[in-house]
Amino acid sequence: MDIFLTGATGFIGRSLAGALAARGHVLTCGLRTPRCAPDACTQVRPVDFARDFEPAAWRPLLEGSEILINAVGVIRERAGRTFDDVHVRAPTAMFAAAQAA
Repeated sequence: MDIFLTGATGFIGRSLAGALAARGHVLTCGLRTPRCAPDACTQVRPVDFARDFEPAAWRPLLEGSEILINAVGVIRERAGRTFDDVHVRAPTAMFAAAQAA
């Protein structure tokens, strides 16, 4: 099964990526820093939860995926990475694109 996973470099995402790959799933990882992708990622696509607030930004990234898993999160806000952007605006656009697909 083809899975699009965001947050694969984080605490939960990295463990999840390894477990899914070990079970034979093909992972496309949406990452802010693609060069840091875990080995479990078959493909890597750049995403930015501080910028990608429209479903149109996500549609081409999700092509070919059957399942979407979002493991992105922040514990504290930083310049350009607010709770609202990372936990609401970008995921809302991402899931709207997935629903439309």
